[in-house]
Amino acid sequence: MIYTTTKEQTIEEIYEERFKRWEKMGVSVESIRKANLPKTLNGKLPKGTKIIIPALKTGK
Repeated sequence: MIYTTTKEQTIEEIYEERFKRWEKMGVSVESIRKANLPKTLNGKLPKGTKIIIPALKTGK
């Protein structure tokens, strides 16, 4: 999934606000960072930045 930032935020803020509920399915700040290599996701990301959210684990 591709997520586009709607305001200036850090990756940690985006995770807490949007994706923390997916933690049980394997989505974490670290998995988001790894999915976006070599893009650096440090500091505040400008509005409109596109980041990859890794696929969820389905338990199958």
